Amino acid sequence: MKKLLLIFITSILINSFYIFANNADSILLTINDEKITKSEFLRIYSKNNENVYDSKTVDEYMELFINFKLKVIEAERLGLDTTETFVNEFNGYKKQLEEPYLELKEIDDILLNEAYSRLQKEFNISHILIQCNRNQAPEDTLEAYNKALEIRERIVKGEDFEVIARATSEDPSVKQNGGNLGNFTALQLLYPFENAAYNLPVGEISMPVRTRYGYHIIKVNNRRDANGEVKVAHIMIVTPKDISEDSLKSAKERADKIYQKIQNGEDFGELAKMYSDDKKSGRNKGELSWFGVGRMVPPFENAAFALKNIGDVSPVIQTQFGYHIIKLLDRKGIAPLEQIKDDLMKRIQKDSRSSKKNIAFINHLKQEYNFTVDSAAKADLFNAIDTNFYSGNLELNKDEFSNILIKFDNVEITQYDFFNELASRKQKFKKWVPISVFLDKEFEKYTSNILKEFERSKLSEKYPEFKYLLEEYHDGILLFELTDSMVWSKAVIDTIGLKNYYNKNVNNYMWDERVLATKYYCNNMETAEKVKGMINKYLKKKKEVDKNTILSKINTDTVLLTIETKKYAKNQDIIIDSLKWKPGVSDIIKDKDKIFIVQIEQLINPEPKTIDEARGLIIADYQNFLEEKWIAELRNKYNIEINNEVLETIKN
Repeated sequence: MKKLLLIFITSILINSFYIFANNADSILLTINDEKITKSEFLRIYSKNNENVYDSKTVDEYMELFINFKLKVIEAERLGLDTTETFVNEFNGYKKQLEEPYLELKEIDDILLNEAYSRLQKEFNISHILIQCNRNQAPEDTLEAYNKALEIRERIVKGEDFEVIARATSEDPSVKQNGGNLGNFTALQLLYPFENAAYNLPVGEISMPVRTRYGYHIIKVNNRRDANGEVKVAHIMIVTPKDISEDSLKSAKERADKIYQKIQNGEDFGELAKMYSDDKKSGRNKGELSWFGVGRMVPPFENAAFALKNIGDVSPVIQTQFGYHIIKLLDRKGIAPLEQIKDDLMKRIQKDSRSSKKNIAFINHLKQEYNFTVDSAAKADLFNAIDTNFYSGNLELNKDEFSNILIKFDNVEITQYDFFNELASRKQKFKKWVPISVFLDKEFEKYTSNILKEFERSKLSEKYPEFKYLLEEYHDGILLFELTDSMVWSKAVIDTIGLKNYYNKNVNNYMWDERVLATKYYCNNMETAEKVKGMINKYLKKKKEVDKNTILSKINTDTVLLTIETKKYAKNQDIIIDSLKWKPGVSDIIKDKDKIFIVQIEQLINPEPKTIDEARGLIIADYQNFLEEKWIAELRNKYNIEINNEVLETIKN
């Protein structure tokens, strides 16, 4: 119910229309010492009444508005807005509401269009990697960079890329692929690597490109229009890494025999079930999931995409895993952007390129708030922090490091403020990180965090719609908590009060005329005829039908009959409704796959429902009773004053 309440609140708030008439901030309503303005009333009224003003509607809504305000004020008086449960829930919603305001929407569009544009192309890429840990000191990074630069110069001067890759690359896969990574498209590579590849002409050699793995020398061997995705089935004969020459030859012969069977017209799927060593796909006739470039090992991928027509079968191909025969089942191109927009955006969010959003937003805030860093103060502080910081043995004098380090808007942060923040979190830091690298990264995080927190504090001031939405969530959560304890849960828990309410209002919960009827469900027509005859014998003798005797006589060896007796009201059962409501037995009835007989045993005059029979309705009515009583108490408890002059300006 809490979710439903909050969804309702959200639905009436988002995209709302705000109206501010003349004297919009005049005091319209006073409840004790709390003053509510005309603008607040108009804002909420317009959301619920589509901005249609008439005297009757305004007066009716004013009463509802007063009730709402009374409950919120009472909740605050009781301190419900200070409880841990409320604070945690409210802060959780507040954080969700803040997130859309803490990014630049236009960056999403830029990244989305860039990714979709790049998906239209595929690249065959080779690279050479010189490893470099992301946390290495600048001097170590420079050493790796210079090494990569020297390798690039050798290739530019004419040495063979693959030969140099095998001799110098620190990528372990170079032994198998000679530096050729295969075919790729967007969102399959680290973003800096992808950027370099998409901007590099075919055949040219990139300058060293830094990723978290180190420096890369990149060569684009080929660029082509995207192939999209294919769906294939395959039959696989596995060849382990340590397989002998004889076993390898035998595996190839097995694959060739299967291929010949396919050529002779035997069913590919059935052969996959019988012979494929890939048992998972084999059980499904060899079918694999849809895939695009970069998802399979290059020999398999190349063979799959080389198949032109649906149903085409490749010759036997070899990969590092074994021998394969591939059949093309389907093919599709890149879908229109609108069809894949949401999925593409999710992939972007998980990709390293999403960091561009945060960087762009922080730069935007720096410009908006005139963010500056005193480089001299920063250098003095960083020079004073050494590796003793990691062991907790470094202390700085607050007075000696009191110079302003950061300034923005009306905020000033000293050198010691930054150091103190670091010291409070020192147990979280990795001690093997060079201190210079550590300080640069932590300073970047710190400036990003303080700017975001400052922006959070400004959201209500900068964006009225955010302020109002937050207020509504605040009041909505409070309203639920108090109403739940005073009305909803109370009506369920208060069994004595519920029973007393029922006894006073029992005539509100009446059954209409009903019948007591028995249905005899039979497995076949022969059984139905026997059962009907037995019932009629009892009725002719004006005796009560002995159902147990009928059951025992019919169900001798197997269950041929089941019996159900219950009370029915009108519109409860279509078959019962169709019968004459008087004691007697029906003809044999066929309804879909059921064969049965109905005996109307008794007409039941209107009577009160028991508390269990009407519990849901009684609880709902009792809740309304409790709420009306509670509101009356609140109206007596608080002093309510409506400024009728201001109210008239709304009606007119």
